[in-house]
This record gives sequence, C-alpha cells and structure tokens, in this order.
Amino acid sequence: MSLLSYICSTILLSWMGLAAYFLLRALRPSFAARRATLWLVLAVSLILPLTPPFTQTNYRHISLQKDAQGNLAPTLHSPVPLGATDIQDFCHCEQPHAGDVILYQTSRVYDFLLRNQFILMVMLTGIGFLLTLRMFVQLGRLLWRTRRHRAEWVELDGGHVRLVRDVPGLSAASLRLGGKYIFWSTALDQLSTDDQVAVMLHEYSHIRQYNSWEKIFLVLLQLVWWVNPAFYFISKELELLSEYTADAYAVGQTGMRKHYASLLLRMKTGEAFAPLQFFKGSRLRNRVETVLQVRATPYMQLAPALMIWLALMLPGELLAKAIVQDQLQEIQVYEFLTECNQETGQMEFCRKCTYELYENCYNDAVEMPCEPPR
Repeated sequence: MSLLSYICSTILLSWMGLAAYFLLRALRPSFAARRATLWLVLAVSLILPLTPPFTQTNYRHISLQKDAQGNLAPTLHSPVPLGATDIQDFCHCEQPHAGDVILYQTSRVYDFLLRNQFILMVMLTGIGFLLTLRMFVQLGRLLWRTRRHRAEWVELDGGHVRLVRDVPGLSAASLRLGGKYIFWSTALDQLSTDDQVAVMLHEYSHIRQYNSWEKIFLVLLQLVWWVNPAFYFISKELELLSEYTADAYAVGQTGMRKHYASLLLRMKTGEAFAPLQFFKGSRLRNRVETVLQVRATPYMQLAPALMIWLALMLPGELLAKAIVQDQLQEIQVYEFLTECNQETGQMEFCRKCTYELYENCYNDAVEMPCEPPR
C-alpha cells in the first residue's frame, strides 16, 4: 500500500496547492511568478509525502498469528514512533454497555484495495510503460526528422538556433533537445519580414524557457498522475503561461502589439507533440486578449508571489497530512480487525482495548500480553 498511499497523498496535495494558486492568481502575479508557483505546486506535492513528518503514523501494523500453544496472538510489523491517540475511559470488556464499541463492518473500498494491490500496481505500471513508449517513439521520430531535413543557422537576440525547414505537418514550432531548433514551413516565407521575425522570436522564447524539457517531464509525471484531474489543469495552465510569456517577449522585441495580435489570428498549426511548442498554442482567444490588454496595475513579482502561496498552502498541507494519516490508520485498523473476524468470527471489538493494544506495541522491549480485543 505504500506506493498507492504516496500517489494518493501527492494527488491530494496537488489539489490543495491548486486551491492556493487560485487565490494567488486573483492578486495578478506576473506570468513568471505564476509559472514558478505551479512548479512549486508540483515540487511540494511530489516531495512532501516522502518526508517523515508526513508519513509518520500512530500505529504499527499488527496481524494475528498462532503461538506455540495454538492460540491467536498479535504480531508486530513496521514499528512507528508513538503518536497521540484518544482512548475512551470505559472498557467494553468489563462494562459491555458503557464503553465505546467498534462494530466490524466490511468495506468494499478497503477490501478492494487490500485484495487487488498487485493488480493495481500492474495496471499503473502497464499504463505508465505505454505512455513512456509512445513518448520515446514520437521523440525519436522527431529527432530523425531534424537530421533528415535541411537546416541552417540563424541568430536571434544574441543566440544561435538551427532553422529546420519543411518538416511535414509542422508550420512553426520549437524544440530544445540535443540542440536548439526552430521548425519552419516554406509557407511562412510569404509573410512580411517583420512577421517572420515576430514568429521566430516567439519560438525562440520557448527555447529560452526550456519548454521542451518541461513537456517531457509532464509526460513522465503523467505515468503517476494519469488519474489526477489537477495534473491536466496544471499542464494546460503551464502551456498557456508559456505562450503568454512568448507573446510578451515577441511584442517587447518588435513593439508591434496590435500587428502581432492580428498575426496570431492568421497563424495555423500542425500536428501536436508534447516536446514541441507551436506558435498558435492553446486558447488563442485568451492570448490575443492578453496581447491587446495593457494592464494599469503592476504585476506581483516572483519572490512575494511564492511567499504568499506558501502562506496560503500551509493550512492545506496540514489538512492533507491529517487526512492521509487518518486514512492510513483506518486501513491498518480495518486490516487487523478483518484478520480477527476471519479467525474468530467476532463482530464487536472494544475500542479501548484495540487502541491500548497498539500503544503497548510502541516499545520494543515490552512483551505482548494483550489478547485480541473482545
């Protein structure tokens, strides 16, 4: 259950991080600040569940095994540091109607997870393998095309890139992988010189942003998060922000705001492949409106935006930690009581004795005098 628990924890944290991102976005941060914040959402979501404070639980895993006399006795697995557990003052064993009773009931969700752990892992691995294979096949095909078609060196804003002409299905796109490439269709030669420069500057901005590596990382992340709706929003948002940044870069270098907006409407795109960034990109209408809009209020810069996001994320992080730990503990208790039920047919368990049993297991030097809770 450890890998499944990790995946569920990262998904939950990604939702918490996105909620904080939406609050931050209302303060109108810069495009760079928004991109950095989304990458911080990914980093926190993927790394935080691996830290001990997040993974620590209150219980050890306990199962029932028969001792030398053939009696059932609890057996310890995976020691975990002591944590606070609320125990009722009454014992159901001594006062049957006064204590708090755990009534064992089967859970389809928990039973499914416990019974199909191996199948779930095979499914996740299989889907991940197919997605990875698809990406590398497309990537190899693209790199083969860059070697096969005619290329020339061009200089843009003090940098040098290779201009690859007439790749089938590509109009204007960029790639930074084993070199810096801009894909160029001969149809674009019909544009005016200023328009051609604007298109190249836009694609050069994608190269400067390392968008190809970003896309490859997101494809790999999809192996883990293909069931996470937040992943698809983050991917689209990063793509849109990279387009905003590239548009702003082209407008800043050429100074043709209205002309550039009309150029966006006239551009066409070819086939879509993750490491490529196309000139048109996604949500064209939003891009045109952003290019034409002159903001009266200043942008929030990177450092304040990240600090505000961290402050907004802290309550969500604590909530996610509590939810994950509670769920892990519930699964452990359920698994233990299921074993008791299968061995003895017992349906009611004393809550106090159950949790005392766990507490007695925190010290390795303490023997296990406890019997299964009655």
